[in-house]
Amino acid sequence: EHQEWFWWPRQRELAGAWLEAHAAQGHNTYVRQCLFSQCRGKKQYALPSHTLWRDDVKDPRTAFSWLLETSEGNYQAFIKLDRPATTDERQRMMTAWRNANADSDDCSADPVHFVRVVGGHNRKRRGDWVVRYAGRTERVYCADRLLTRCSTAVEGKHTSPAITLDRKAQTY
Repeated sequence: EHQEWFWWPRQRELAGAWLEAHAAQGHNTYVRQCLFSQCRGKKQYALPSHTLWRDDVKDPRTAFSWLLETSEGNYQAFIKLDRPATTDERQRMMTAWRNANADSDDCSADPVHFVRVVGGHNRKRRGDWVVRYAGRTERVYCADRLLTRCSTAVEGKHTSPAITLDRKAQTY
């Protein structure tokens, strides 16, 4: 495993070229769902982000702002928030979202976890799947409203209130 750090957006072109070069070689490529104040992928260095994420989604009819198919019939769902949320806020919302969906992987509550990259490869289970968009919408979700619904969320599988998201609403 190898990590490379880039200053975003200043090194956007360099980061894109790096990802393209590794994807062309068939490597698994990942990014994090937030930026960091230091070159360390730990929660204490994570900056606020507009993104929530859920892994191992089996039903593509789930709520999403964008949906990636990471292997045949397996998805990562992302929702865009109306404002940047702190790492703690994102963890509370992601825990509740994960708990509302039995098909979610436990890592779905980790606000600094690696996520797949469109155009990158997924070589798990002896396969080679090119990660692709399965859907994109203009939906934006209200962070404060979601936080109100999961105000008592506690870390841990199925111990916190569940957040069910409306797939049809343009804003939540």
